[in-house]
Amino acid sequence: LTAAGVALVAVGQVFTQTPAPSAGTGVTKVAVVNIGAVFQKYDKAKFYKDEMENMLKPFRLEAEKLKKEILDWTKAMEHPKFDPKERERYEAGIVANKRKLEDLDREARRRIGKKQEEQIVALYKEVNQIVNGYAQANGIHLVMAYGDPIDGDH
Repeated sequence: LTAAGVALVAVGQVFTQTPAPSAGTGVTKVAVVNIGAVFQKYDKAKFYKDEMENMLKPFRLEAEKLKKEILDWTKAMEHPKFDPKERERYEAGIVANKRKLEDLDREARRRIGKKQEEQIVALYKEVNQIVNGYAQANGIHLVMAYGDPIDGDH
């Protein structure tokens, strides 16, 4: 989520721009927001991240099971006492599990992708609204956002 939030800003998105100061004052108030830090510390963003983790958990568990079976079958075929007559059956099982992993990945991306997109848009809109309100209340004319990599987002 944080990486996606940072990506929204990386294109140079300006969150808010109010009218320029009136002639004669010559002062333009500018603020800068680290959107990555906002998304990392914002409780709603944390909630969304936890929600994503919970949605992904069954997919991860199934993927781990399939990978373990592939590894176990591969090791079994390398054992000196492995019956060569079983090789074809084991290889078919490995191929089947690899296909199941691909299907599982596609299904996870399909289900999670749409939900994640909705969450990112909702967070962006909410943060944008808060930043706009703060800027207007404090006479800030321009707010720019940037995103430093957050721990784990390298």
